[in-house]
Amino acid sequence: MIAMKYALRNWAIMLFLVGSWSGQAQTKTKSIEVEKGRVLDALYITTKKDVGDRLNEYFKVVFPIAEEAGYHRLPSVKIVGSPTQGNYQPSALVFGYWDNLQAREDFLEEVVKVVPDFHQTRRDIWSSFSLAYFELAENV
Repeated sequence: MIAMKYALRNWAIMLFLVGSWSGQAQTKTKSIEVEKGRVLDALYITTKKDVGDRLNEYFKVVFPIAEEAGYHRLPSVKIVGSPTQGNYQPSALVFGYWDNLQAREDFLEEVVKVVPDFHQTRRDIWSSFSLAYFELAENV
């Protein structure tokens, strides 16, 4: 639990820095608020080239299942430029949240009933799909 608290704190700091940085780089800033008990998803993703039709089909089929299970979309951040360290260069930071941890787990069970190759489909669309999620112990 202590590790989760520190991980959540680190993600909160990262969210603040991303918000501050994007606020300086853009005229419009994006902010999010997520309530205690919700599960915050943060994904660093890179979409492969020439997957437009497959991506549209994914959103058309998967998002209604996710939203019915308790998923809520949040603003995303496009990542431009080169990283200052390392060689990992995702193209976007995507946020969303679930009503609770059980809703998130239920979705993963339900989606494979409708889309049996769900996980392979993700690998086919995104060259990187780095997901971290946190059950919030307080409002963020």
